[in-house]
Amino acid sequence: MVFQYEDFSPLDAGAITQSSLAGMTDKAMSVLSPHADNLLLIKNINFPLGGPTGCGHAQGLCQSLTAAPPGGSGAQAYSGGISADMVIAQAVNPNAADPIALYAGAKNYIAERISFKAGGAGQVRAADLSPYKLYSKLWG
Repeated sequence: MVFQYEDFSPLDAGAITQSSLAGMTDKAMSVLSPHADNLLLIKNINFPLGGPTGCGHAQGLCQSLTAAPPGGSGAQAYSGGISADMVIAQAVNPNAADPIALYAGAKNYIAERISFKAGGAGQVRAADLSPYKLYSKLWG
């Protein structure tokens, strides 16, 4: 079974409120109505690389936070631009060290393809091996 964006979320653009989400009993997101003030839904975002030319996992991850076509393929895939987490972190606190990488889990070529300092090979930011350590960094 293939699920679409519309199966989960509101069809109309605009403000998301507790009452609007709670009223959509046919949508999975209705259970998130108490958290409506903290939700932002984005749709119609497509990867710039129309389809994989090698390992779709690594190439897809290279695009997920950069919105730029990746270079290379498989274990050699690299970012075509800086990732959103880095842009946001630099805007919020330009003097801070690297922000927390948005990945936790086993380290291999896929794990290291989410967060990028800049475009190009060698600009990968290291993932956290332990989800608990990442959780601890976030929540203390």
